[in-house]
Amino acid sequence: MQQIEQNTSYPFALLDTISEAVFVIDTTWRFTYVNTKAEELVGKPREALLGNTIWDLFPETVDTLLSTEMHCAVQQNTSTHVEAYYPPLQKWFESRIYPSADGLIIFSQDLTGRKQVEEALQRNEALLRTLADTAPSIIWIADPDGIITFHNKQWIEYTGVSPQENATNWPELVLHPDDLERCMQAWQYSLQHGSNYEIEVRNKRYDGVYRWFITRAKPLRDASGRITAWFGSTTDIHERKLLEEELGKYAAIVSSSYDAIVSKTLDGTITSWNQAAERMFGYTAEEAIGQPITLIIPPELHQEEEDIIGKLRQGIGIQHYETIRMRKDGTRVDVSLSISPIKDSAGTIIGTAKIIRDITERRELERRKDEFISMASHELKTPITSLKGFTHLLLRKFERQGLQEEMSLLNKMDAQMNRLVKLINELLDASKIQAGRLDYEEEPVDIDALVQETVEMLQPTCPTHTLSVRGATHAVIAGDKDRLGQVLTNLITNAVKYSPRATNVDITLSASKKTVTISVRDYGVGIPKAHQKNIFDRFYRVYDSHDKLFPGLGMGLYIACEIVKRHGGDLTMESEEGKGSTFMVTLPSK
Repeated sequence: MQQIEQNTSYPFALLDTISEAVFVIDTTWRFTYVNTKAEELVGKPREALLGNTIWDLFPETVDTLLSTEMHCAVQQNTSTHVEAYYPPLQKWFESRIYPSADGLIIFSQDLTGRKQVEEALQRNEALLRTLADTAPSIIWIADPDGIITFHNKQWIEYTGVSPQENATNWPELVLHPDDLERCMQAWQYSLQHGSNYEIEVRNKRYDGVYRWFITRAKPLRDASGRITAWFGSTTDIHERKLLEEELGKYAAIVSSSYDAIVSKTLDGTITSWNQAAERMFGYTAEEAIGQPITLIIPPELHQEEEDIIGKLRQGIGIQHYETIRMRKDGTRVDVSLSISPIKDSAGTIIGTAKIIRDITERRELERRKDEFISMASHELKTPITSLKGFTHLLLRKFERQGLQEEMSLLNKMDAQMNRLVKLINELLDASKIQAGRLDYEEEPVDIDALVQETVEMLQPTCPTHTLSVRGATHAVIAGDKDRLGQVLTNLITNAVKYSPRATNVDITLSASKKTVTISVRDYGVGIPKAHQKNIFDRFYRVYDSHDKLFPGLGMGLYIACEIVKRHGGDLTMESEEGKGSTFMVTLPSK
């Protein structure tokens, strides 16, 4: 058979510069042209492809969706598009097939990364739905216009209202008639102003019985501040509501309450302190009674107490007010307050009673969940959308052979792809670690050289800090150089990120007879003790002493720790709030 040579004319040579694989197939299904990207995609050189049929080289494609679409394109002379998985290469491919007088032209690209991300997102969505269905409260999501798009199973079980009716007709079907107008007015106000929504109403059970619920909702916003959804919860408070009504009529103190209940005079002197308050704040009743209420209020929130008294004097009740209080040991606790006036026999307000609930864990879980969902959605969708836009624009310009803006577009694509690759790599690494499938290549690794190379690579990207290397290990270990470099990069970039007001990051090398140690020291914010036990957890993100959240996915240290463990080593940390942190990688020297 006559050897078919690669066409090297200008238009075909140009195809070697694009990011897609290009295959040209003649009417006998033989390859007559492949570009460089095509060689990389299928893992075969041009010499092995040209002149051979696709069915001989890739017999697994026979009688598949791809072969069907290729035959249709030829027979019907129409272009087509197909996404298919090719088991021998363990890859997903997207192929656009165009018929020509000489056969077919196929543009292909590897979709494996995107498919894996989609599968991970689907798993995360299923996990979140499962969590919602196991929550004790009713969980729901609405679109920006307030139309319900999701309810967990508790809503259906409680109300008996069908999913179709949930979206628009639920107010008339579920709300008590006396609460309907008040509820809808408050909801419309939140929709119009983008403010948090909170209301107590009576909802009808499937058997016709009404019970009191508190509904809270918060808007989810994108990077531009536009509301994209509403996340809400509806919690049964019927028993508590009845209790509050009784407390308002007869008494303000219930000593056996699960919640802390505290009463005080209008001048702020504590007059009662139940057992739950003792557990919550650490003060016994003897220590607290007679002291000012500021005993448990942070100094910066003292004005808050005066504002509450002012509202109560005006007859304005305070229900489920969320704020911060302070324990005896100085730690802070997130609380929800319900505050009622205490009146004498003449109806004059003489003090207040507070029901205080510890919501620290709930607030933390809600914050981590909401921030992860928002971050993942924004960080993944934005670069993918940008990449597609730039790619389509580039393809159109190639088709018209107008190349004057080629470099500008490629630069933009490269920046977005770098962002996307970093995010996807972290997600995939975390997923692979969970599944025990993270790949490692074992080779001799010169530790001192690896550290020096990493520092030289990172220093230009960290102009605000000096990266200093001290000491030496003089050790060569067996390991994955790229993965260990990934660990060092994470620790050094973290050190820079968490020390915004410092100027130095110190990397110290040392060795013993059995181990080598790399220490990365910063002089930044440090990590509070309460957070240190979770620092290597997946999706855990660091807060400073002012509850400021640093950006990131919360997976870098988790991945780094798992890589070090895979090398038989340990990743440990020492930190003092306000004085910086030291992360130590200890690896076996043999």
